[in-house]
Amino acid sequence: MNKHVWNYSELKRELQLANYNTDGRYLSEATNFELYNFVREYKISDEIRRIWNPKKDASVIHDKDSYSMDGGYKVYNFDSFAYQLPESTDFGKLSYIGHFQLEDGTIYRYWK
Repeated sequence: MNKHVWNYSELKRELQLANYNTDGRYLSEATNFELYNFVREYKISDEIRRIWNPKKDASVIHDKDSYSMDGGYKVYNFDSFAYQLPESTDFGKLSYIGHFQLEDGTIYRYWK
C-alpha cells in the first residue's frame, strides 16, 4: 500500500499578483505602471491585489492655454508627478513615459 506524506511546500499555494486600476479594470503585466500611482495592496484568498490610480486622474491643468496640437487634439504635458509642464520645456532633455487620451480626444503626455 502506497502512502503519500504531504509536506508543507506541496500544500502551500503560491499567491498570485493582480493589478487593477481604481475603476476596477484589470491591468496586465504589459501595463506601463509609470503612468499610474500606487494606491494600496490587499490580499483576497490566493491573490494579492494592487490598486493603481491613473496619473491622468491626478493631473491638473494650471494653464489651459499652454498646449500643443496633435492630429487636431490638444496635448498637455506633465512631469512624472502629474504637474503640468510649460510648452517652453526642452523636451529633448526629458524621457517620454507615455500618454493617456481622454474621451474628448485631449492627450496627456508624461515625461521624466
